[in-house]
Parts: sequence; C-alpha cells; structure tokens
Amino acid sequence: MSEECGIKVVARFRPQNEREKNEKNEDGFKLEVKRQTIRLEGAGVGTHNFGFDRCFDPLSSQIEVFECVAKPLIEDVINGINATIFAYGQTGSGKTFTMFGPDVPDDSSTGIIPRASRQLFEAIYATQPESNLQFSVKASFLEIYKERIRDLLHPINDNLPIRQSPTRGIYVENLREVFVGGEEDIRDLLRKGESARSVASTKMNERSSRSHSLFIVRVEQRNLDTGGLRVGRLNLVDLAGSEKISKTGAAGETLEEAKKINQSLSALGNCIHALTEAKRGHIPYRDSKLTRILQDSLGGNTKTCLVVTCSPHVFNIDETLTTLRFGARAKTIKNKVSVNVQRTAEELEIIVKALQEELKKWKDIAQGRAPLPPPSETRSSSSSSSSSSSEIATYDDGEEREDEEAKRQREEEERRIRKEAEEEIERLKGQIRELEDEIKRERTEGEVRQKEIGDLGKAKKDLEEEAKRIRSALDSQSLLISSLQSSLSDRDSQATRSDLLLRNEIDFLSSLNSSLQAKVLEGVQASQAQTEKMREVMERVREEEEKRKGLEKEISRLTLSSSSLSSSLSDRDSQATRSDLLLRNEIDFLSSLNSSLQAKVLEGVQASQAQTEKMREVMERVREEEEKRKGLEKEISRLTLSSSSLSSSLSDRD
Repeated sequence: MSEECGIKVVARFRPQNEREKNEKNEDGFKLEVKRQTIRLEGAGVGTHNFGFDRCFDPLSSQIEVFECVAKPLIEDVINGINATIFAYGQTGSGKTFTMFGPDVPDDSSTGIIPRASRQLFEAIYATQPESNLQFSVKASFLEIYKERIRDLLHPINDNLPIRQSPTRGIYVENLREVFVGGEEDIRDLLRKGESARSVASTKMNERSSRSHSLFIVRVEQRNLDTGGLRVGRLNLVDLAGSEKISKTGAAGETLEEAKKINQSLSALGNCIHALTEAKRGHIPYRDSKLTRILQDSLGGNTKTCLVVTCSPHVFNIDETLTTLRFGARAKTIKNKVSVNVQRTAEELEIIVKALQEELKKWKDIAQGRAPLPPPSETRSSSSSSSSSSSEIATYDDGEEREDEEAKRQREEEERRIRKEAEEEIERLKGQIRELEDEIKRERTEGEVRQKEIGDLGKAKKDLEEEAKRIRSALDSQSLLISSLQSSLSDRDSQATRSDLLLRNEIDFLSSLNSSLQAKVLEGVQASQAQTEKMREVMERVREEEEKRKGLEKEISRLTLSSSSLSSSLSDRDSQATRSDLLLRNEIDFLSSLNSSLQAKVLEGVQASQAQTEKMREVMERVREEEEKRKGLEKEISRLTLSSSSLSSSLSDRD
C-alpha cells in the first residue's frame, strides 16, 4: 500500500560574515523570518513572501535543524522506507555546514549526517534483545565531479555507471559498500571520503565544494521468524552551490567546474519544473547524473526533505530569491511512498491462496452460482481489492411486490455488479500472475541465498576455529606475561643487591679496557717497527738482486769472450808458436776469474735466499701481530658496549 506525501521543504539563513557586517545596507533591504514564513523587501526586487514547512533564522542551532529535518525520517528508514535529505543553495550559503558541520566539530556544531548516524544506531540498539528482528547496516560515499561519478571510499573507482533493476531500483554499479557497526565507523568513512572530495577556494567561499556528494546508508531489517526482509535507504546529499562567475572570480579549472555545477543544478531545476506541471509529460531525469541518481527522491518511492540555505545579506538577494523560488516549487511535488518489503515464498503463497479464493467467489457471482453479497460487503470487498472500484448501490430484496421500474433498476444493478466482478476477476488474475512470477523469482533467490548461507556457515566455522586458535594463543601469552611479571618482580627485589656487583664489574671492565688499549698501542708500535725493518730488508734484498743480475750479465759476457778466444786460437795455430805461452796464460787467468765470479754469484744467491726466508718470517710475525691487534680491538669494542649497557642498566635502576 503506497502513501502519497509531498516533499518537505525547510529554509535556513546563515549568519552574516565579517565582510557583510561591515557593509552598509543602503538599499532598504529587509528580511523577516518566522516559523513558517519568510518576507523579503528590497529596492529593485519588491516584496516577496514564501511559506515552507519550517524556517530557521541565522540564530538557529544545528540540533534544531536536525530535530526538524532528519529525526522523523530515521524511524521510517529502519522500517523499510526510503528517505532523502539534500541541501540546495548558492555557494557559501552553509550547505556543507548544515550537512556535515565544521572541519573541527564539537557536540553542538555537528551536522545532519553525523547526528543521523548516531540517531540511527541508537534506534537499532533500542530494539529489545529478545526481538525477532536482525539488522545490518551498509554505507557508501560518492561524488559527482564534472559529470563523472567517483567512489570516495575507493577513489580509484572513477566514472562509474548508473544502472536500474526491478529489485534494486536505481543504483551506481561497482560502488563500494562497507558494513558499519556504529557511529564511529560512519565518522571514519566520512573523514576518509571528505579527504578525497574535490574542493577549491573562491571569493565567496574559502573551501568551496566543487562536486555534489551523496552519502548512502542502507538498513536491512530481517524477521527471523518469517524470513521477511525490509530494506530502507537514507540518502544524504550535499549539493555544490550555484555560482555567479562575476562574484566567485572563478578562472581556469575552477571555471570549468563551475560550468558543470551550474549545468547539473539547471537540470535539477528542469526536473522539478516538469514535475510540477499540471499535465506532466516527459521528466528529463537523464539530462544529468545528479537528477538520474535522485530520480526516486523526486516523484518516486522516497520521503524527501529539501533544505534550502540562503544568505541574509542584500549583496546576494538575487541568488536568495532564486533559491527560495526553487524550494517553493519543489514543495508542490508529490511522492508515492511504500515500504520496501521482500516477502518469502511462503508468505507469497498465502497471499496467492487468499486471492484465488476471492477470485473463485467473484466467478461464482458473475456466473450466477452464488447470490449477490449485501451492499455493505460488496463495498468493503471492492474497496479493499481496488481503490478505484465504485460503491455498490443498495437495493431491497425484501419487497414482496416490485414494480417494473424497481425490477429494471435491480437488473441494471446486477449487470453492473457482474461487470465489476469480471473486472475484479481480471485484476486478481493479473495479481496472481505477478505473485506467481515473484514466487518463482523469490525461490530462485532463495536457492542462491541458501548457497550463500552454506558458504557463510562454512566460513563461520573456519572463523570459529581460527578464533579458538587465537584464543588459545592469547591464553598462553597471558600465562607467559604473568610469569614474566612475576620474574620481573623477583628481579626487582634482587636488583638492589646486585647494583654493587655491577658497579665493581664496570670498574673492572673499565680498567681492563684501559690496559687492553695500552697493549694494543704497544702492539701497533711494535708492528710499525717490524714493518720498518721489513722495508729495510726488502731494500737490501733488491740491491743484492740487482748486483746478482749484474754479475750474471758479466759472466755471460766473459763466457762469450772465452768462446771467441778459443775460436781465435784454433785459427791461429799456424802462427801461434811465438805467442802460445801468453795466450794460455790469459786463458788460465780468465778461467780462474770465471770460477771466482761464479762462486760470488752463488754466494749472492744463497744470501738472497736467506734474506727472502728472513723476510717471510718477518711477514708472518707481522700478520700474527696484526691478527692479535684486530682481536684486541674487537674485544675492546665488546667490552665497551658491555660497559655502556651496564651503565645504562644502573642508571635506569637508580
């Protein structure tokens, strides 16, 4: 059963800022705000009166606005009715403040969205613990920036498409929905989404929203006894403000953003204008992403509250009048609201059975197999099955004699009742067909749900096993912590007694460190001396090596000379009689000289080998000294660290 209700419109004026307070009112501008009426007077614009469901002056508080706007809708959402709250007005008129509150809010300044989340969970938790109702709450957050839909909870999801289905209605595909369990969860999502939202600074507003934002809360209420499901959706919309470029000073990218904002707001105005026409024709919902998303909120299955925010200063009188006219026109729109119920197959079968019985009764009446019902019963049956059914005229069967006119009237009445019965039969058949289709669809969905429930049950068992394992680990950790705490308390009782020992150990380590440093210094000096000696030995070895090479060259030269002399002797045998003695003496001398030179070379080689062996021994000792020095340095470092840690422990215990 749907209920027709109009859009609720609330007007709110913000306080004047410092610039507006300092400007003089030279145009005779007057603003009068009462509980449900607004009166504007100004030179050049004349006098204007507006009436709304509620009007708030600049001194009104956030809690007053919430109590009027959002609080009545929360209970409806919990019971399966869709609701929308959105703020409309020029830039800098207080829309974001009304919906969210200031950047650093306190309890008195928080906006509609944080308060609505608190009220929602308070209402859910107020349900009796023994109640057969189970609730689940999901939230999503999006913005429409330059006609592109972006997921503020997962900003990488950009340019998302809008879809429509018979079960879900109008929705944004691939928009992330997050389960929330309390007010703090929603506040965290709001902070995350607001940090990703597009804003810029203009002459009218230091932090102007450059996109429309929509925060969606989806509440599911399941009856555990019957399995019936009710789904309510709360849409909380913060629209970007309409802008005059001459006032905001927008340029570059900010100018392009302003064009898109004004374009979407113009499309919203066109939809509201079309909805309020006497002969309602085509409604241009698809002209903008904003109007497409808000389609159900404007003339659809949603309770809607519009908050128009205005400036109280004459500088913005044109924009204020435009905003108030927008609200006055929106107030005439009627929505048809119904509870979003998803019945189980069993419930639908009961309804079908009742309709079939009613259909059989009307068939019997139409075919004359059953008497006509009394007029009162006919009226009640007709009104319960169709609101458009006419009342059945009364007639009197008790007259014993009827004249022709009465008989004719009764026949006409019978024909009319039969006609209505046939129409009612056709309507009931249509309802039965729809219900049968819904039963089939519900059974299919039920099978899917059963599978999901089985998967969830398996996942639940796995989680329970994991929880048991974690609980066991936590218990063992608790025991370990208790034993450690006991050990620490025991150690604290013994700490005083060990302080003196620690200090003595530190003094001993310090003295040992000093002695080791002295030994290392001595070792380094000895190593340097050994290195110097090694250099001298190496120098002498090089000199001896050079001498040995010189002697080898001289021996080679003499050998060649001896060979040449021997050859000369053989050639001169015929002439050598006179000089043989001299030549032989020279040969003997050269041979003895060669032998002595070879002996000296042999001695030099042996001396060089001895020097090389000594050099090797020296190098070995130097390596050993170097390894000892490195070991001592490591020991010194270790002892230094140990001394530092012990000193730190002592200072901590002191």
